[in-house]
Amino acid sequence: MQRLVQEQDLVLEKGNRVEIESFYAILSTFAKVPLFKDLLQKIIEHLTKNKETKKLERLSTLSHLYNFWTDSSMRYQLLVAILEYAQVSDQTSAVEVLFDGIDTRLKELSLNNQQKRKIYSVLLSHIQNGDWASSYVLDIWVKYYSTFEANEITKEVTQEAKKTVIYFLKDQQKLSLDMLLETAVVKSLKNTTELALLEIVSDKQYNDYVAFYKKNAKAVDALGLNNNDLQNKMRLLTLTSLASSKSVITFDEVTKLLSIPPAEVEMFVVEAITSDFISARIDQVAKTIIVRHADARAFNKAEWVKLDAKIEKWAGNIQNLLKVVQSVKEKREV
Repeated sequence: MQRLVQEQDLVLEKGNRVEIESFYAILSTFAKVPLFKDLLQKIIEHLTKNKETKKLERLSTLSHLYNFWTDSSMRYQLLVAILEYAQVSDQTSAVEVLFDGIDTRLKELSLNNQQKRKIYSVLLSHIQNGDWASSYVLDIWVKYYSTFEANEITKEVTQEAKKTVIYFLKDQQKLSLDMLLETAVVKSLKNTTELALLEIVSDKQYNDYVAFYKKNAKAVDALGLNNNDLQNKMRLLTLTSLASSKSVITFDEVTKLLSIPPAEVEMFVVEAITSDFISARIDQVAKTIIVRHADARAFNKAEWVKLDAKIEKWAGNIQNLLKVVQSVKEKREV
């Protein structure tokens, strides 16, 4: 058995895909025998120690091993190994598929919070290695922080959370940040400038930010945040809130609500449209914005009530339509 373990590099170097898969299938079969309970860990260590040669083959082998095993604890070890090896061997794009299905995998493995935290932590390390991963960053940070109980939140965790909040405050594209506010980790930042700003960005208006900055300019600037950028972000978010509640918005409303000169309103609305904050068209003659769609900034209890009302209305309309169809059908049969 020791000889087989030692020959892994030779097989990886000289073997073709089928030979490599067959070799590790044999090793894995032995690893399932209680006598060789530490064998899988040795296989993982051997596959991941070399980060320079046969990288794709090593990663592919780890994936085959993951699919070969049914034991949850072993699959967890392999999933961590796959993610960590892809990160250190600069193969982040190779594990992109795992981001979409990660919740399903974690559910199948019945992991505890500490194990989930480990997976999310490794996923976060991938995000800085590829632009494609940026769309997942908020969701994964929220899931990562959701694995912490109140008694697990250390000073290091809160410091990391502050940096995370600042990152999203700087991001001009992230619309809904309310999910962060639901986590115990971010809630623990009470009485901090970071949390106060996050609450404003999540569901308050442009004027609320202006008033806050007027009182706390030094504290905001000390975080490395740019007041002009935050003002622009709050203007976009405030317009989004307005667009989610109205189908027609006048230029005058935008000027008053966002303190924008009349001559700059059209350019600002174009920015909101091209940045996908709202879907709308501009009526230059009437000086109005015709809203097609705008996402809610925070999906809170009030938004659920609105959604429930819409679903009930749709259901009622469908029932009425079915009654009409049935009535027509009965008349034809007569």
